Amino acid sequence: MSAHMWVRRRRPTRLILILAVLGLAAIALYQCVPNRHSVEGTLTERSQSALRAHGISGVSVNFSGRDGELVVANANDVQRAAEVVRHVEGVRVVTARPGPGATIPRPPAIMIVLAASGHCTLTGSVASDSVRAALVRALRDGTASRAIQDNLTVDPAVGDAAISGLPVIVAALGPADATITLRDGRITLTGSVNSSAASDAATKAAAGAVGEDNVSNRLLLSRKAIQIALSALPRITFESGSADLTAAGRVAIVAAAGILKGSPGTHVRVEGHTDSTGASADNVVLSRARAETVVATLVSLGVPPGQLSSIGYGESRPRVPDTTPTNQAINRRVEIQVLG
Repeated sequence: MSAHMWVRRRRPTRLILILAVLGLAAIALYQCVPNRHSVEGTLTERSQSALRAHGISGVSVNFSGRDGELVVANANDVQRAAEVVRHVEGVRVVTARPGPGATIPRPPAIMIVLAASGHCTLTGSVASDSVRAALVRALRDGTASRAIQDNLTVDPAVGDAAISGLPVIVAALGPADATITLRDGRITLTGSVNSSAASDAATKAAAGAVGEDNVSNRLLLSRKAIQIALSALPRITFESGSADLTAAGRVAIVAAAGILKGSPGTHVRVEGHTDSTGASADNVVLSRARAETVVATLVSLGVPPGQLSSIGYGESRPRVPDTTPTNQAINRRVEIQVLG
């Protein structure tokens, strides 16, 4: 009997606990709703103020919590408006779209022609004078040595997608005779650069602007860069008194072939040299044979024969005075000279 009465006494206590929890939840909800509305209102005010400061008008701003949705009257301003609001303190996520009747801008078409001397020429169309000024300013700030010729025109029907990424590509290229073309949402890189690292950096910068699938890299190494790369290779060596390559000599030619195949259209001349030991006529024959061996090996490795020529100078062009065994070893050499 006592046990039964104890159970009945516990039921009101459990009910009181449940009611207490529900009451606390209701209080929290009551306090949360006004707070959420306050956050949304604050973020809306901050966003509108930031948009005005950047000269962007005609934007409807709506927040759900910390997530913002923008409806932009001028389709040219969609991306820029989203970027501005994204940096407002307290904002978590931003989506933006053009409003009803907004004209979808055409993709920009811009060409930047760079000269290794430091000159830069801009042609094409941009959406406004402010976009034009920002692009020129960014190019000057990122590449202070460049003289910029601005041939851009203003067309309000043109968008500004990827334009901000162009100065980054220019900076990545460094001194170069190259052209950057932005058209239909794609970036094409052509011309010559001074290193493979510059080419890779420019490709990465372009991918950051338009996406990896929309980048075409047709850059080649400059004549100077190719010559530096070839000159840095190990010596091409031969068996004593013959035109037969040593194992190390073949390794050097394999490396040279890799450079030349990566630079299609580059013409080189393979030059053979000897020391002054022996008859001059024999030295010319030996130097010519060694140069021809290098050419034949390069062709066998896939270098087009039309890019190659050879000559044997014998002992007539020593690099150092041919007076000691050490100097004679230096003068016995095969060099690959870039012609163009």
